[in-house]
Amino acid sequence: MRTRTQTVLLLSIPILIGLIMASDETKTNGGKHPPPPPPKPPSPPNPMPPKTGPAPPLTVIPGGLIDQLAEHPGATREAQVQAIVRDGTFDTFRWTNVHSVGEKGTELEGWTLAVPVMSDAFKVEGVRVEGTFRLYQWIADTLGLALMTPFVAGLVSEQTDTPGVTPSTGAPVDGTKARMLRANAEIDAKLAAYPGAKLVLNQGKDHVLTIKFASGQVHPQSGVQNAKASANHGLYNSPWHPIQNVGMAHPAGVDGEPGYEDYSEMMRWLGPMAILIGPDGIPRPKATKSIVMDPEFAPLLTGRKGAIRGAQVGEGVLPYDRHPRLPPVPTPVA
Repeated sequence: MRTRTQTVLLLSIPILIGLIMASDETKTNGGKHPPPPPPKPPSPPNPMPPKTGPAPPLTVIPGGLIDQLAEHPGATREAQVQAIVRDGTFDTFRWTNVHSVGEKGTELEGWTLAVPVMSDAFKVEGVRVEGTFRLYQWIADTLGLALMTPFVAGLVSEQTDTPGVTPSTGAPVDGTKARMLRANAEIDAKLAAYPGAKLVLNQGKDHVLTIKFASGQVHPQSGVQNAKASANHGLYNSPWHPIQNVGMAHPAGVDGEPGYEDYSEMMRWLGPMAILIGPDGIPRPKATKSIVMDPEFAPLLTGRKGAIRGAQVGEGVLPYDRHPRLPPVPTPVA
């Protein structure tokens, strides 16, 4: 079992070693995060949709971590997942660079950002595990990761190599383990048509960092304040056209309140370091979290403010790099 201090050290030490020499897909095991790879042109997607039948039942290891996971969402299950993260017994992370290119006619023309995105969702024993926004932020803090943004999710929808993986939806919409396992089986059946996929689309909805946390609005149906909401985005029918475009209906779990989760809310992060390449061709490593607050480069992660791409609108510079109402995980005293 590793302490949080040991885990964070394992994350940070290798970040700059071999930064430019890494391959396009890197691996992370038990919280050890190699540096992100240099950019390569994205491979053209396979235009053929997958041919699949009914999803086969998902195999759960008897007596394993998923078998022991609480059937219903809540404090018990959240504590179990936190223990898995602390112990480093979650599945290997795989990273693939997503490329954001500065718009022509703007100050970012000629700039490219290569940002490592998890190839698939957070898994334990091969099972994608859902979570509240509070848990999502806690894991990001604990492992030194950056949060997804709606704009990066849009880039994934454009650059994925699994374009025929359609969203898995349907009743019941709940957070039970049984429903989570059913969603996993459906996704895996569709992915069978894409062996070796490096950037999975529609692994579930993403928790995302958004300017909407600062809007002061209240959801008209649920009554949840945006400042205390869980921001969820995704399930793409086509590039840049998600079924849910930054929904703010459910609570994140702020101030000890229960957070919301259901089978579709999987967890996916950005790697700790990205690479900026300017018109001069020189790669510049930059902490991913810092980019969303950078007045110059934020649009490469959040979209140019007001710019429309498909059904999405760019958010521009953000005033925070994490959910503003969820306190950071305390750094333990040595």
